[in-house]
Amino acid sequence: MSVVWTWHGAATPTSVWVRARVEGTDSSAELLVSEQEDMSGPVTYGPVSPDSVDMVSIDATGLDADTRYYYRWVIDDVEQTDFDGTFLTAPPDDGRPHNFIFAVAGDAGLTGNGDDSYITSGVSNNPVFDTMRNRALSEGWLGFCHLGDFFYRDGESTDASHFRDTYDDVLTYNGAEGASARQGRFFRSVNMTLAQDDHDLMDNNTDSTSPGRDPALTVYRESAPHYRLPAGDGAEGIYQSWRWGRVLFVQCDVRAYRDPNADFDDDPSSPKTMLGSGQKSWMERVLRNSDAQALVWIVPSLWLSDQGDQQNIGVSYSGGGYSHDSFRRFRQERKELVELLGDHGWLNSMVALQADKHALSMSTGPANPWGGFPLFMFASMDSGFSDTPEGQYDLGQSPGRQRYGTVRVEDSGHTIALHGTGYINDAVWRSHTAYAHVEPRTIALDYQAGHVSPPLEPTNDDQQLTNDFTASRQDGGEVRYERENGPVSVQDPPNGVGRYTGSETFNVASDDQLPSQAGWHVHKGTVDKARYPSVTVDLTDRTRAGLRPDVARLDVGDRVTIDNPPSFLPPEQIDLIAEGYEETINLDSWEITYNASPAESTQVAQVGPDLILNSNHNFETTIYGWRAVGSTVTRTREHAYRGQYAGRMEPDGTSSNARILTRMEDSPRVYAGIEYEFSVWVRSAAGYDVDMSVQWFDADGTSISFPFILPSTSIPAEEWTQLTASAVAPEDAHRLQWYINQRDTPASTDVLWVDQAIISDGADPGTNAPNRADTTGSELAVGVGADDTEFVVHTVQNERGDQGARWINSDGPTFTHPQQIPVDLRLAGEVVRVTRSEPAGWDLFRDARPADTWGTSESGHAWIDTTVADTTIGTSDSSQYGFVQLNASTETIRVQRLDLGTDIADCEVLWSVRTNQVSSGSSQLPSLLLRYQGGTDYYRCRVHLNADETVSVSITRGTSQVGGTVDLPLLTYAASADLDDRIWVRTRIIGHRVLARAWTITPPTGESIGPELDTSYQEPPEWHIDREITDPLTAGQIGFSTSTFSGYSGTDPSMRYQLVELVTPQRMTVTRSINGVSKTHDAGTEIGLATPATIAL
Repeated sequence: MSVVWTWHGAATPTSVWVRARVEGTDSSAELLVSEQEDMSGPVTYGPVSPDSVDMVSIDATGLDADTRYYYRWVIDDVEQTDFDGTFLTAPPDDGRPHNFIFAVAGDAGLTGNGDDSYITSGVSNNPVFDTMRNRALSEGWLGFCHLGDFFYRDGESTDASHFRDTYDDVLTYNGAEGASARQGRFFRSVNMTLAQDDHDLMDNNTDSTSPGRDPALTVYRESAPHYRLPAGDGAEGIYQSWRWGRVLFVQCDVRAYRDPNADFDDDPSSPKTMLGSGQKSWMERVLRNSDAQALVWIVPSLWLSDQGDQQNIGVSYSGGGYSHDSFRRFRQERKELVELLGDHGWLNSMVALQADKHALSMSTGPANPWGGFPLFMFASMDSGFSDTPEGQYDLGQSPGRQRYGTVRVEDSGHTIALHGTGYINDAVWRSHTAYAHVEPRTIALDYQAGHVSPPLEPTNDDQQLTNDFTASRQDGGEVRYERENGPVSVQDPPNGVGRYTGSETFNVASDDQLPSQAGWHVHKGTVDKARYPSVTVDLTDRTRAGLRPDVARLDVGDRVTIDNPPSFLPPEQIDLIAEGYEETINLDSWEITYNASPAESTQVAQVGPDLILNSNHNFETTIYGWRAVGSTVTRTREHAYRGQYAGRMEPDGTSSNARILTRMEDSPRVYAGIEYEFSVWVRSAAGYDVDMSVQWFDADGTSISFPFILPSTSIPAEEWTQLTASAVAPEDAHRLQWYINQRDTPASTDVLWVDQAIISDGADPGTNAPNRADTTGSELAVGVGADDTEFVVHTVQNERGDQGARWINSDGPTFTHPQQIPVDLRLAGEVVRVTRSEPAGWDLFRDARPADTWGTSESGHAWIDTTVADTTIGTSDSSQYGFVQLNASTETIRVQRLDLGTDIADCEVLWSVRTNQVSSGSSQLPSLLLRYQGGTDYYRCRVHLNADETVSVSITRGTSQVGGTVDLPLLTYAASADLDDRIWVRTRIIGHRVLARAWTITPPTGESIGPELDTSYQEPPEWHIDREITDPLTAGQIGFSTSTFSGYSGTDPSMRYQLVELVTPQRMTVTRSINGVSKTHDAGTEIGLATPATIAL
């Protein structure tokens, strides 16, 4: 009556699962567990009876976290002292940082190269297991992750009994060593998890068709300690997950569902699978729902096996070959897994563990083209190997036996270090540390509540000021960077603070990295916030007992916020980073004093969330991503809620349902359990009811469900109406199709226009998150009082050929980004919240207006019509223009001005013009009017529509031309009212320089054109004309002027305009005093993001 072998695993903070094989005649088993090695004072678990295959299993529960225990079996009242074991429980699952170490290795039992004298019948008794056991006990390994190939008995019987015998043989060395077998002793000394690889199914390169699959999976469940297996009982995959500290472990089964390796995975419509859809859905749920901060992914099959594929990925290396038994034959799924890991934010906080190659190997991440995460290959413990190392691992590869690794987890709170070390027997091969960066802890204090001891006083000194920094490299070059503008720039006061220099030599790989170093040090040295050299928290008082745990845990690099500061300080929250501290504890007091700096100095850019998940929501360039059923869908300018285009659905008049729906292949990847939001603006020609539905599909494209998400809703005729709905993705959901429906056989006249059709997951960009880029420099164009809620903001321009880095618009006639609003801006100490942003003015003339006037623009501003006789003015909402027709005296200038309520100085205007005739005798002169003050006090940007159908441009000050005319011989025009025949003009005024360029756009056609196509690519990059005005005007109104040169012989020329948009300045609606500061601001006050995105090193 005795134990044959025993091992343990599935460790949690309070339990461990111990399993043993006993002799067939045994009838009862108990487990003694003690904190003492001599087994004194044990807790008894059981008794239990052996199962049908002589296994006994006991879950030892109620244990203390992070504690070493010892155990002993009692079989039929006889203590089995030869099989004593020991284990550590996992750290507390309390979300706090915990350090631990675990070991990893695979492959033992294959004869071949090297010393294979410790192998008999495909199982190993190598002394390396003694080495690992000693290290496990001395270093306190929490666990050992076996990466598969537990034995090598290829081609032998695949009967379940043979697998059971093999487990016995591995742990007793074929019965010859019993309790002294080295593997058996090792697995009694450390918690273990066991992954399965190809030879564990009794053959090489096995897959789901292998004869050994089912018995291998069944006997594993009978014999090995494991965490919960989500695939269930029987012959299903061995995949599992667990958590130690703040680290998530995900162990995949790469054999149970694997398609054969024989063919490449080169058909995207029918990809092969290694993991199977069920395992991938489980993995997605685990990754999505975990709040762990780092990931260890155990995936035994080779990830990098085709990295040296020069033909396919452009990377070559010498040495080694390609493995067909690897992800090289599952490329589509490898791409899918990278997307899965990336979608849930794990790629920058993980390592992958592998074996199978029988070599120690390390890739630091940059050498991994598929995901960029580090990989540790720890093998083999005792298996034959290839003599030729592979070159795709940038830290190298060492084939051979007696190889294993450890991963030491050091969780400092801000950073989790995953320190991997490869060993050859007892000698270190090499190491690499991967890092998972964690948001620093934040403690919120309140000065008025007494959390901070007085005095709390800032220091506006220059101790940390550096605005001119030189970065150099040892035996290399140097780069200098300086802050040229702003209150802490190198300019002399009052425009700056003067020059504060700094320099340092850096150990970087190349001079290319020096600009980043110099720029970062200038950023840290020019944070325009006060330092707080002393912040004291007195924890002695019992009323502050609630603060004690958080304050005590606060460490260097953590964040401290202080609300309600002293009245003599600005009222906004003080945001600091602790750079050091001094703690005093004695019998009478407990006090901590922090040395702190502005948190902004270490705040770096974050990647913002995807706010719109579908590929084409606005129809501005194409109908790509949408199709129609029982109708046709086109892109139209007839009506648009935002921008210039909308989708137009016209029922066929015979189908019971008319639908516009997203194409599944262009719809977003979705995840089970996430609530998705659907929003669309619709306009009905006749007032027809609309409903919405969504169809969910799994990864194979099979429909899961097709629910209504919005019941039939009445839509008023000729009014834009917003429809919204939401739905939770069901289990196994992978893609969706969104349907916008008209039912009950709508007539062909029941046209429905669709715009801003958005699928989202409710992500919030954050009003004050560092995930937005600031402009190149912005200022108030008009001064504001302390209570004004409308700002006119100008983005400072230069002569570069781009469009200027202005603010995004939430409304307007061109591309808008309302999902990015609201956002916080800061100016002169006050933080304001922008709730709406739009061009300062625009007019595309899409609405019907009274005759003989231009009326009120789409931006809400009145046009001041010309009073010159012999002139006809009006608008066309069908062809979308405002026109000025010259009935006589065509050389007389007619002026149409837009009353913006304020004069405009520097600006940029995008406008367009058409004409009803080709010029004869001389040129028509449609012009943009700038800085109009009356009489001849204005600037003009003139477009010459020449008699030969070519175009020229010129600039005037009043009626006098400045410089020469610039001819554009490749730009032609025609007599046309068609929108597609517009001449586009961009005019920019910087100080007293007027710059302009002109072009035409050829619209793209075909629904296969993707929404990412931006027709602005047809705009020339260079300015066609650049003129300096020597008799300057400071500011004035904008508008259009219409005339011809003298000698014009045409009749009633009509020039047709669009003020596409006043690009800058912009008009912003704001909420004032977000930080408690409210004040007046003069024109010219700088304004920028309250929390700009600063690119980290």
